[in-house]
Amino acid sequence: MRKLIVFVVFMIVTVNCFSQTSFGLKASYLIPSFNWNYAPKDFDESTAGISLGIVVEQTVKDQFCLQGELTYTVYNLDITDDDWYHLNYLELPIIVKYYFYKGLNIYGGIKVGFELDAGSGMEREINKDDISSINAMFPIGIGYKHKSGLYTDVRYNIGLSNVNKSDLTQFFDNFNAFEIGLGYFF
Repeated sequence: MRKLIVFVVFMIVTVNCFSQTSFGLKASYLIPSFNWNYAPKDFDESTAGISLGIVVEQTVKDQFCLQGELTYTVYNLDITDDDWYHLNYLELPIIVKYYFYKGLNIYGGIKVGFELDAGSGMEREINKDDISSINAMFPIGIGYKHKSGLYTDVRYNIGLSNVNKSDLTQFFDNFNAFEIGLGYFF
C-alpha cells in the first residue's frame, strides 16, 4: 500500500512538472433553494449542505482552462424541527474557466449528479425511488487561484432537471444551490 501511495504522489508531481495540468482537493459549503410545487404547512425553510472532492484543471490556451471535479455532495433541507430531507449525490462538474486578471477567473459549465441516497423525516418517508437518479445543473461563478495553489470560488448552480419522481404534492421539483468553495492545487 505504501508503494502505491508513493507512486501516485510521484505521478502527480511528475505530471505537474511537465504539463499544464493541476490536481487538487476542494470543500464547499452549500445553501440550496428548493422550488416547491406546493410548500408544506408551517413552512420554515433552513438549508445547508457540504461538498468534498477532487479537482483537475488543464490549461487549454493562454487564459482558458478546463476544470473537472468529482465531489460527494449532501443537500439538506430542514422544514421544521421534525420534518427534513437530505439528498446525497456523486457529482461531476465540467467547467470552462477564463482567467482575466492575476488568478481571478469567471467560469461556467455543466454539472451532472448521480443520486447515492435520499431520506426524510416526514410523515411519508422519502427514499431513493422518489428521487430521479440523475440531476443536472448549470454552475456559473467567479474564483481566485493564488500562486501558492490555494483557491476559493463562489458559484451559483442552476437546477436544470426535475428530481421529483414521487406522487407527493408537498415536494420540490428541482433546486438551485449557492456554493462557497475553498481548495488547494498541488
